Amino acid sequence: MEISHEEIKKLVELSALEYADEDYDALAKDFSQVVAFVEQLVEADIPEQSPTARVVSVDELREDEVVPSMSQAEILANAPEQNGQAFVVPKVVE
Repeated sequence: MEISHEEIKKLVELSALEYADEDYDALAKDFSQVVAFVEQLVEADIPEQSPTARVVSVDELREDEVVPSMSQAEILANAPEQNGQAFVVPKVVE
């Protein structure tokens, strides 16, 4: 599937990214290659698997083991800013 210059322009607008007009042809080529690859994946003959199929058997999982860790004070000692109990970070959501 060939991606058009107009489709790339729309994608750039929707993604809120900024590209120069001369970059659109290269972007269209790259997107077309990605879409072609996805189309190949869709056509691949893959045997039916249940959604809960696992790569590793449950029997092969290791036992949980409690191991020593750093104390809260040791971890906070490396923080650029902390309040004695937690890291202090700039507010990002109003």
